Amino acid sequence: MKKRGQGPVGIIVGLIVIIFLFGMIAWAFRPSTTGQVVLEDVQEDNFISLPFELGAWVVNVGGVQLDMVNRAEEELFVKRIEVEGCGVTEYGRAMRSKSSELFRVPCDLNEGEVFSGIVMVYYSSTESGVEEKVFGNVKDVV
Repeated sequence: MKKRGQGPVGIIVGLIVIIFLFGMIAWAFRPSTTGQVVLEDVQEDNFISLPFELGAWVVNVGGVQLDMVNRAEEELFVKRIEVEGCGVTEYGRAMRSKSSELFRVPCDLNEGEVFSGIVMVYYSSTESGVEEKVFGNVKDVV
């Protein structure tokens, strides 16, 4: 008995299936038109760099409130917080490792507008005392 291979129709159908699968994979991973990942979630615009983390935020007519978490393995001393377009608040507050604190930066904002401001946190390690600065951003509707 003679064995027969797959006919030309079977090969063509197999190639079409493979091309279709590669096309679907390429379409799923295509870049956006701007070349950047587009994020719909407003929360992605709100962050503070390590060693801090932004747990929550409130932007209202009275200013900006930031609930920051100390992610460092040591106590940190928060000296000052600046929010571009809002103001500066001097602190002098120690934050234990893994603790959360609420910081307020008062200013007058207009209700209904979208506020976006760069956040600068000036801090030092309670051990070294060397002042450092981290950046972040807060964005929300007032």
